[in-house]
Amino acid sequence: AYDGAWRDADPEEVQRRKDAGEPFTYRFKVPKGKVVTINDMVRGRVSWDVEATLGDFILLRSNGVPVYNFCVAVDDALMGITTVARAEEHLTNTIRQVLVLEALNF
Repeated sequence: AYDGAWRDADPEEVQRRKDAGEPFTYRFKVPKGKVVTINDMVRGRVSWDVEATLGDFILLRSNGVPVYNFCVAVDDALMGITTVARAEEHLTNTIRQVLVLEALNF
């Protein structure tokens, strides 16, 4: 699990390490106190304390490939998708997707 070590890193230190060729990822900085609430057609109203549930999450891997939850959120928004069916074990993916959509003003 990510411990948040780079959450508030000095931008100059980050740039120095990038310039040195150290591998890095891009993470979504989860807003403190953020709660995501959805209306699930099976479970009803579901809410999560985002920071307690998942914390900062990767958007772009160190190999340059974006993660599924970023891609699918953008793709769904651009295609006008309004309803998604998913298995129970993937319900928390909704948190990441909602945060991405809100951040991009979809």
